[in-house]
Amino acid sequence: MSLVLYPILPFLRDLTFGIQFIFMASLMFVYADFASAIPFSNTIEGIVYLKKEFVKKRVFWTIQLEAILYSIMFGLLSAWLLILISGTLFKPTVWNEELSLKMPELPAV
Repeated sequence: MSLVLYPILPFLRDLTFGIQFIFMASLMFVYADFASAIPFSNTIEGIVYLKKEFVKKRVFWTIQLEAILYSIMFGLLSAWLLILISGTLFKPTVWNEELSLKMPELPAV
């Protein structure tokens, strides 16, 4: 999945933190949980292929809550890393001697 993101990383860096978070969290939720190729009670394949007695609402919503929490954590971490890597959070400062503090000249007595 990370190789797929390389072409769009420059565009993601230009977005705000909130948009980056929503994009990465929803990407994680869809790819890792909802559209995964495992027939379980919370995936598309599980809903299609499993019998109705295995797809219970309680189990479905419990697993969805866990998946949403993991997606939120992944979205926050990845958006923070994108900002950190792009340099918008910590910009290095260059010391300029013209801007340095100098002692003012005292008037002659």
